[in-house]
Amino acid sequence: MARNIQITFARDIDDGPACLEYSYVPEGLRRQIYLDNGQRHITRPDSVPDGYGSNVQVYVLTSNRRYSTGGWQFPQVSRGVLIASAEVVVNQTTMQVIARVIFEDGVVDTYPHPLESRMRECPEP
Repeated sequence: MARNIQITFARDIDDGPACLEYSYVPEGLRRQIYLDNGQRHITRPDSVPDGYGSNVQVYVLTSNRRYSTGGWQFPQVSRGVLIASAEVVVNQTTMQVIARVIFEDGVVDTYPHPLESRMRECPEP
């Protein structure tokens, strides 16, 4: 059986394309979300096998051809509770990426990560 995790990818400045390549732990299936020039956010459901989705592994995140992050994971250590929804927000104003997770038990946690002034490549759509 499978279950859905709601994921949102958003940003404060939208003057170029953006990409998020990620997977759910321990599944490891790489997924991508793309934002077009002028597009601020997108929300979609991701189907994962039951028992999967304790963490989100980010492989690469890019925004506006100028900013990015490399590999990181949130939460860094599993709480032993699965994720119900995740949000990844690029904030160029503060040079941070804010990851927010709502777990199936209702607990909400936020995980800041630095945004770098460096371009990385994201897989083509």
